[in-house]
Amino acid sequence: MEAFYNFKQGDRMSNGAFFSRFKSAVDQVEALGGEFGQETSRVNEQLMHIGIDSTTKASTQQIREAQQVAQNEYLATYLLTKANPKKFGSLIADVQNQYIRGHDQYPKTITSTYEMIVYYVNPNKTASLDTQDNRLAFVQNQEHNNDHTNDGGPGGGDRGGSGRGGGRGGGRGAGNNTGRGTGRGRPANREQPNVVEGDNNNS
Repeated sequence: MEAFYNFKQGDRMSNGAFFSRFKSAVDQVEALGGEFGQETSRVNEQLMHIGIDSTTKASTQQIREAQQVAQNEYLATYLLTKANPKKFGSLIADVQNQYIRGHDQYPKTITSTYEMIVYYVNPNKTASLDTQDNRLAFVQNQEHNNDHTNDGGPGGGDRGGSGRGGGRGGGRGAGNNTGRGTGRGRPANREQPNVVEGDNNNS
């Protein structure tokens, strides 16, 4: 347990490594029978959300579900507070201040905490190169998937014929396979690819 509570994101630790090591630390504690955030007061608070005012009036299943929710919220908040304060200090302070004002923006799961820090942009700094590269890669992945989905039949050049599904009319040039056809049609519908959580490191 001591190793878990001493864990934090260092200056050179990426967001992905921070998240992965945190999950490993949680798994190790649970393997030894440890629990997080399942105090009676926390569990009762979750039961009240579903209209039950104490554990004595709840079923065994309801108590287990309340315990799981309480643990998830505890770990989500704890993960946020262990993020590098140099990078995410203003984010943590903002969430705390919003809570004081009556707006609970604390994440409810460790996954939502990870997403919060990955996509956070420090208002005092520009987005990090890692974050920009990750978002650029995401856009390029969309375009790549769209190319394979909407390619037309063969024509006089490398990809001639009907072009790209009504998109880039004329295909890609002719003869020596250089250049692109002129004119653009209405782009075909894009299917959003599944988003995989990136390993971003905000600065």
